[in-house]
Amino acid sequence: MLKKSFVVNKNLYSVYKKNKNKKYNYQKVLWSSKISMTGRYWLLNKLIKNKSYNNWLDIGTGTGDIYKYINKNKFQNIDALEPINHLFKIVKKNNSDINIYNQTLSNFKIKNKYNLVSCIGVIQNCGSSPLLFLTKVCKIIQKNGYLYLTSKNINWAKFKSEDYNLELDHSWFDIEEIKKILKNNNLKIIKSDGFLPKEKKIVNYKLSHTFFIWARKN
Repeated sequence: MLKKSFVVNKNLYSVYKKNKNKKYNYQKVLWSSKISMTGRYWLLNKLIKNKSYNNWLDIGTGTGDIYKYINKNKFQNIDALEPINHLFKIVKKNNSDINIYNQTLSNFKIKNKYNLVSCIGVIQNCGSSPLLFLTKVCKIIQKNGYLYLTSKNINWAKFKSEDYNLELDHSWFDIEEIKKILKNNNLKIIKSDGFLPKEKKIVNYKLSHTFFIWARKN
């Protein structure tokens, strides 16, 4: 299924352990800068601006900085998954009004389906097969519910230059392959393209190392 993508199998816990004692939250969750992290939150906020949701699940919520940038009053219920213990403790301490679970998606027992699920920079570090992970993500979205997903773009045009090389210790994905998985699981792609987090700008997917997908369950 993922013939064009480049997938690296990683131990989820050892990946994040390396940055456990970093000073800033964005470093703890492996972003290159604070603005590269918050830019992705800005895009989610833009996409949900005129909508309200009953039930939101953020998968791989990290240190929980996302809740500083999203209006929590839009949601009747917010659940969050964070399997890394030291990150879980940070987000739990600062967000008493959110249901936070120290679990991976594969171990999480779903009580109710969600009308918004977010996976921000998660599939490259989900600790399991991206195909299996995304298939389960699709199953927990209720009819007419939405998925927001961002990840690393293997089709970034700069990779054709001698000055830019594919980082072989990271997973990189072909956006069309990811979209095909979602479509095969009954999701309709509403918007998808490249995104420049620092500039907060949507661009052609070949012009950014990051892509996003906004999809709705049929």
